[in-house]
Amino acid sequence: MDREVWMRAKPPRSEKILLELDTTPLEELVDDGVYAVADPLGGTEYRVTIYRPDPKDAIKGYPINTDHYRIWENFPPQWDLGSIANQASTNVDPNLLTYVGERVFLVKEPRGDDHWLPDYPLEVLLLIEESKRR
Repeated sequence: MDREVWMRAKPPRSEKILLELDTTPLEELVDDGVYAVADPLGGTEYRVTIYRPDPKDAIKGYPINTDHYRIWENFPPQWDLGSIANQASTNVDPNLLTYVGERVFLVKEPRGDDHWLPDYPLEVLLLIEESKRR
């Protein structure tokens, strides 16, 4: 994701916010009933959680699906940029460093136990209500 887009959208370091998806690479998810919450995890790491209606799962009593994404504002230190660049048949050169510097990294997490929900969590409902009052 473009760093400038993220810097405008991200939450303050100490709070969860309702995230506007329509200016992010996740904009294709924007639809009625789709909400995203951005949560600071520490350092330059965040978690974005998408809550979305799923009519197929509603029949089973779980109409809300949850997807989590991890956002790293810096290239994760546990990843070896040199090794990744070599495997991609490129070099760690100014072009690659510029690209890395202009981006934040968005990675979808594996589906968790909270993927199927009977309703939006209370904290999400409260954030939705708060956003309507503004």
